[in-house]
Amino acid sequence: MKNNLIYLAVISLSLSVLAAAPSEINYHGVLTDQQGNPVNGVRAMQIKLYDAPTGGNMTYQQNIGNVTVVDGIYSFKFGASGNGVASALNGNDHLALVVDSVEQPTRTKILAVPYALKASESADLQELKELLTGRGFLPNYLTKTIVTTLAGSETAGMADGVGTAASFSGIGGIAVDSSGNVYVADSGNHKIRKVTPAGVVTTLAGSGAAGSTDGVGVAAKFNDPRSVAIDTSGNVYVADGGNYKIRKITSAGLVTTLAGTGTQGSTDGTGAAASFNYPTGVAVDSSGNVYVADSSIRIISPGGVVKTLKNRNSAFAGSFIFSIFVIAVDTLGTIYSSESWEHKVYKISDIDSSGYGSMTGSFGDGYQDVIGGGPARFLDSRSGQVGSLSNPSGVAADSSGNVYIADTGNFAIRKGDRQTGQLSTLAGCGISGSRDGVGSQAMFSSPTAVAVDSSGNVYVADGLKIRKITIIGN
Repeated sequence: MKNNLIYLAVISLSLSVLAAAPSEINYHGVLTDQQGNPVNGVRAMQIKLYDAPTGGNMTYQQNIGNVTVVDGIYSFKFGASGNGVASALNGNDHLALVVDSVEQPTRTKILAVPYALKASESADLQELKELLTGRGFLPNYLTKTIVTTLAGSETAGMADGVGTAASFSGIGGIAVDSSGNVYVADSGNHKIRKVTPAGVVTTLAGSGAAGSTDGVGVAAKFNDPRSVAIDTSGNVYVADGGNYKIRKITSAGLVTTLAGTGTQGSTDGTGAAASFNYPTGVAVDSSGNVYVADSSIRIISPGGVVKTLKNRNSAFAGSFIFSIFVIAVDTLGTIYSSESWEHKVYKISDIDSSGYGSMTGSFGDGYQDVIGGGPARFLDSRSGQVGSLSNPSGVAADSSGNVYIADTGNFAIRKGDRQTGQLSTLAGCGISGSRDGVGSQAMFSSPTAVAVDSSGNVYVADGLKIRKITIIGN
């Protein structure tokens, strides 16, 4: 176990002393094994500061002693007054955690000396308050979370590797399987990538060149794959936008075409007899039905029969909504789709075998037709008020019917609670950036897609990175 631990860490300040510079730093994190399972028990911990992300010189160390880890979560303080940590910090500091005498391979950069970090936090909060002036109130963080970067860097590329050593180019949709592996539609590279819970990135399928070839692994070709979904058997479904097709990848990497002629159109039919306009979103339910965002909503049965979903409500006699780009489905067969320009997320349920469904209640707006709506704002649900969104894009649903939203215009991840109808903020503070940290202090630069695993952890496609939101409490 000692050699298989990895850690996710967040540095924050002790704010107990306000009149003078704080003399201690709080250190929080999540400790997991290589399979992503949370560690429990008592661990001997130590911290070391270095002047470089790898190699370099050690400038400070402190023995923390035994630390209790519960469900992977740990917390301790270091840097008490008089022990020399203040003089060691120089603005180019990288902290390494030592667990049971094993130094972890990834170091955490300390971006500011402690009191400057406190000042920076205050500045961020002031900027947030100014940003939200006239919009309503500050976000309501109902759930405690930690945001970390699972994989990807600031630079576009095609490299497989671990964590920030891997690179993507134009991430579309993402999906997560029962083992916590994340699948990525790497649109710019015309590939489908796989990210393990430890952040190891590999190529599942796609040669890297645009094309429309079925085959195994890198022998297959895609053209601007826009979204992915995964079924209970581990098959991955791809909205292959530039090929006007829906593709299927087995767990062994065999790529086949589920439906689509390869020519742009909107014809219903079976398999290659059906045509798509430009599929951008895909989801799959527990029965193996595949749902496609293709301007309208299309449904593909397990036998490959494609139908266009229609609304039985007279107000929406034809297709549901125009400009549908993303789609999600929960365990009850309820469909969710965002309408970015209207700042809404629609809920569609009661779908029958003839391809008819109904717009029914949803979160936020008093269980009316949509989540959000109206002007773009950063508002959570409060007594007498409903929540609002700003240019939402990706959506995902968990097994309880809660909905997670990539609220792109607010640089935040939002949650619609199935039981209460409340819209709350899971992570992100409304300011664009790329900062890991606790929910209210984390920053996203361009959150466009989300996925949720069986433990309630949320994965976010954020620019060229895959971020992970770990739930640590309520």
